[in-house]
Amino acid sequence: MIYVITFLIFGMGSIFYIVKEELYEKCKYKSLKKIFVFSSKNPLNGYFFEIMLTALGVTLAILFTNADIKKQEKTQTVEFLEVVQTELSTKADFIGGLLIDLQNDNNAEAIYSTMKVTPIAPILSLEVLLTDEPYNSIISSYGYSALLSGRMNFSIQQTKIETEDSSDDLKLDLLLMINELERSRKVINVELEYQNRELSKREVYEKIDNIMFTPMVIDITQYGFTINEIN
Repeated sequence: MIYVITFLIFGMGSIFYIVKEELYEKCKYKSLKKIFVFSSKNPLNGYFFEIMLTALGVTLAILFTNADIKKQEKTQTVEFLEVVQTELSTKADFIGGLLIDLQNDNNAEAIYSTMKVTPIAPILSLEVLLTDEPYNSIISSYGYSALLSGRMNFSIQQTKIETEDSSDDLKLDLLLMINELERSRKVINVELEYQNRELSKREVYEKIDNIMFTPMVIDITQYGFTINEIN
């Protein structure tokens, strides 16, 4: 709003300074004509015009600076989204490897013991994305909401894994954790498309909505599960 006011004042000041007295003769409104004539003769007119010119220059500088900052913040966010995506994929691969070993009874006891003593760590880059500027203000509201939900679901699975007694339930918890990681990765794919102006806000909403309402976004058979076991 302050920028609009600055441009308006500058425009009015320019009229008072540039337009000469004889050009006001055809003005139909006497009171307005007097103001214009007085302004054009006033010795302070040039001084005020210089002040307005300076104000305009400062305003334009602020506008260009803000635009450049926004561009840099968006670039930072896109780069960091790719970092988060990499960590999600790495974590999903790691947990997937553990799950396959458990399914094949490969060092199962050692894996169970390790997970009890050393819980699976949270996705640190995702925490930063959701809590730190400029990332949390640059990403779309739909992407933010979906990733926040993914973080909460991941935490729920973490808690269940730490207290689980049944080996079958533990395997299912790990599968659901992998599913949440992959879901978040898909959301970030959509967010990257949006940040690169490949999608509209409406398309982002539709794609993310579809991802969030799909129960399993991974191929469960690669981990030795069937649909009946999930249901």
